[in-house]
Amino acid sequence: MEQEINQYTTNLREKMDPLAKDLMTKITEGADVLKERIEMEVSAARCALKPYIEYVTSPFEKGADYIRESLDLKDLKATVLQKGEELRERLEQGVKELQAKLDPST
Repeated sequence: MEQEINQYTTNLREKMDPLAKDLMTKITEGADVLKERIEMEVSAARCALKPYIEYVTSPFEKGADYIRESLDLKDLKATVLQKGEELRERLEQGVKELQAKLDPST
């Protein structure tokens, strides 16, 4: 009886191995075809949407270009330095006033 079961198992395995290999081959091929189709669809969608993307982003790019062109870094640096100096002077004056209030002997 055990020999018959082993024989049946061996026969079944011999029949199933080619079927399993065939199934794996078909699944792999199907996945490759699906991948290629998806890549083609994404590429087509990208091409179709390109004019709309450019239409939407164009005003922002123009605005950024305008800001870059109109922004004078030298003037900005001079303004920042001037405001920084004014702030430093006010802080020094505030420290002197505070010291005068805290030390009545001066």
